[in-house]
Amino acid sequence: MTARKWIAVVAGTGAVVFGAVTVVFLLQPWRSCEYEDTAFGCAMLAGDVDLMLAAGFATLVCVAAFFGALSWRTVRR
Repeated sequence: MTARKWIAVVAGTGAVVFGAVTVVFLLQPWRSCEYEDTAFGCAMLAGDVDLMLAAGFATLVCVAAFFGALSWRTVRR
């Protein structure tokens, strides 16, 4: 496997994992609050916000690395 394909596979896998973490923390299925009937409407804790922002940033970095690896041109000698 070439380095370009390896980077694309790793970056794509990272984007899927970190993107899933971001979505799970956005939806918060474990939350319950008395003022809202769905978990999505409950307020998020500060630690959850920090983790969701870090996962969202990691997702963007992985997506950029994925497309960078796909557009990487090799020079033939």
